[in-house]
Amino acid sequence: MLADIVAIQHDHLEALAHDWLAAGATAFCIWNPQNELLARWPMLANGSSNGTAPNLTASIQVGNLTIGALGVFGIDTDQARVRLQAEANLLSQLAHLERDLNSMAAELIDTRDQLLALYNLTEATRHYVGIDETLERLAYETAKLVKAESAFLIVDLPQRPRLKAYYPSKMLDDETLAECLTMMQASRQPFLSTRDTVSDDPPYRSLLLVPMQVRQSKTAVLGVMNKLGDDFMSPDVKMAKAIADYAGAQIENVLLFQASVEQTRLQT
Repeated sequence: MLADIVAIQHDHLEALAHDWLAAGATAFCIWNPQNELLARWPMLANGSSNGTAPNLTASIQVGNLTIGALGVFGIDTDQARVRLQAEANLLSQLAHLERDLNSMAAELIDTRDQLLALYNLTEATRHYVGIDETLERLAYETAKLVKAESAFLIVDLPQRPRLKAYYPSKMLDDETLAECLTMMQASRQPFLSTRDTVSDDPPYRSLLLVPMQVRQSKTAVLGVMNKLGDDFMSPDVKMAKAIADYAGAQIENVLLFQASVEQTRLQT
């Protein structure tokens, strides 16, 4: 991170260095956390420092992380110390902004990928009018989008058998699922569990349950199990929540369509 800032802000840093040299310093340097020289004015013939310690140093930090340091040779006064620390603080602020911008860029990429994935999901499921085939396709698409070994949807509605679908097959026993559902419903938040977060040995590496909004349902949940090659992370939770929102609406639409067809049939 600091090396990028030094490269981008080279002209400004060089101006600072010349100010130090004009004030009587013999050299102005910037190091990374491994004490490798990133820049030095004036530059030595071999491109490295002369091996002596600077008279003054000031750490460059982002939060609690030290990402480098400034150093001045040939001056050791309180005024110079305050000035050097102020310049180090300025670089710390630039590094903090750079980190935030990188984070925002990553979030924008995640959002773009999520929107594209949801568009593909709607295209893949919008023509289904049967509840069983809708649930099966949603389970398949969910596993693919979240990159999980298994995905399932469960909906309990009054006066009808449980609606459920598993892809590629049922991989979680009913007792474990019931326990996890109870915890999810108690918190009203997505439930995420890994082997590292439970005391016993669960029948999964990682499990994520996300509630769905389906009208009149006692239970409506989308679940994914065993992230391929890793545990579920924050982007996976965001993706699963977005899928659950769409799936709940799609299930409601199919159920309403079926109810409308049945009502028309009874009236004819």
